[in-house]
Amino acid sequence: MDRGLVVKHLKSQDPSGISRQLESDEGLEPLTHKTYKGKGAISRQKRNIIFPSGVKLCSQETVDQAIENHLKYFHQRVCQETVWEAFKIFWDRLPERDEYQAWVNLCQDGTVSVMEIGSNFSRSEEHVSLVRARVVMTAAPNR
Repeated sequence: MDRGLVVKHLKSQDPSGISRQLESDEGLEPLTHKTYKGKGAISRQKRNIIFPSGVKLCSQETVDQAIENHLKYFHQRVCQETVWEAFKIFWDRLPERDEYQAWVNLCQDGTVSVMEIGSNFSRSEEHVSLVRARVVMTAAPNR
């Protein structure tokens, strides 16, 4: 029998009922029979067929290799998004290719964490100057 995706029986649940703590592998049930508030499960659709996820399965890959590759891809995307958003949020600009790649590399090799990236950008002279200029602009009409 093809069990497909499975969900574990859970001993604890958060108040919202959304996130749950997995306790054991015992009592696995097929996920295909699960519904949300009486509605049939809907499979996830790709958001944009022009930009597929980039993670492909190779017929020679083992399950463990595929899982490891997905984790690496996830880490890469998190680093890329973190750096991109840091430039937009803290410096209100798009990065040059070299500075973007330098920050992504620092994130990917574990030299800096997501919070350290945010702290570095927020404490930078570029960000402080930007905030000062905007505070002056917003305070000027009130005078």
